[in-house]
Amino acid sequence: MRYLLFSIILFSSYYSNAQLADTTFLRMFKNSDMIFTGVLKSKYQLPSYNECSDEKRFLLEFDLTEIQKGSRHMKMQIETSDSLFSMNKEYLIFSKKIKTHDNKIFVKTYSEEVCLNCENHSIKTVYKIIDKRPFATIKLPLDPNNLIPQGCGCH
Repeated sequence: MRYLLFSIILFSSYYSNAQLADTTFLRMFKNSDMIFTGVLKSKYQLPSYNECSDEKRFLLEFDLTEIQKGSRHMKMQIETSDSLFSMNKEYLIFSKKIKTHDNKIFVKTYSEEVCLNCENHSIKTVYKIIDKRPFATIKLPLDPNNLIPQGCGCH
C-alpha cells in the first residue's frame, strides 16, 4: 500500500511539474513577438546606454533555420545582456520587440541551445503549442535566391 501511495505522489509531482513547464512556455509564447531557431553567426559588444553603468549589451546576429512565431526573415538581430552564446551553435530564441532610445529592437526574453543530441524540451513544447493553435505554422526563413516575388505582381 505504501508503495502504491508513493507511486501516486511521485507521478502527480512529475505531472504537475510538466504542466507547470508547459504553461510557462505557453505564457512566453503568447508574450513573444518573434520566436525562432537560428545559428549564431555574429556577436558584437555594444556600448552601454549610460556611461556610468557596467551593464553589458550584445548584438547577436542569427541565420534563421525555423520561425515558430513572427514574420519571415533570412537573418535576425537581437539585443541581450547575456554573453554566454557561442558562435556557430543553434539556439531557440523568444524575443520581444521594444522601443528604446528612438529605436525599435528585438530583445531576448528566453533562449536555449538546440542540438541533435540534446533533450530539446523547450523546442518540443513550442511544437506542441503550435500544433494546438489553428492558424499557427512553422515557417521556413527567406531564401536569399527568392527575395524578389515571382509573377507579375498585378494581383
